[in-house]
Amino acid sequence: MEESAKVYPCRYEVQKEMHDFKIFEIIGGPDEIVEELTGVHTDANGFVLMFAIDDPSSFLKVMDKWYPTLNKGDMWQGNEPAIVVGTKRDLRENQLVIQRLAQDNQAPVTQEQGESLVADKIKKYFDCSSIEPHNVDEAFDWILSLGFADLNAEKYGYAFSDSNADDS
Repeated sequence: MEESAKVYPCRYEVQKEMHDFKIFEIIGGPDEIVEELTGVHTDANGFVLMFAIDDPSSFLKVMDKWYPTLNKGDMWQGNEPAIVVGTKRDLRENQLVIQRLAQDNQAPVTQEQGESLVADKIKKYFDCSSIEPHNVDEAFDWILSLGFADLNAEKYGYAFSDSNADDS
């Protein structure tokens, strides 16, 4: 059977203190795998839905599969922050990618399409590129800081605010 999830333990600085986090990557697969995996991650502190800008089918999977799965309520406990990340921003204007997608009457996913998913529980969209680099650190800073602050605001006496609300 194909691997369906990976766990990445990491240390990350939030509010000038180092903290341990675990990032769970649920790899797309058959619907029954999605159902099985989502049931075990009900204690998540935040969610990141990702798609590749050069792969419109991955965007459709986020829209048609993952967003509804999160919103069913059995996975999303209520206040956990969630963001959408479009990866490979550097390929949006790549002529080879544009030509390849055009052969199937497709085009790279636009920033506007990504931003269209921001509603209700999805709080922010980030267009990212690890090649350029663009917004990779910002996306992780945003979701980890917000998830951590929501859980520990009372203990540490602060809450995270998005000081870069217009930057994406």
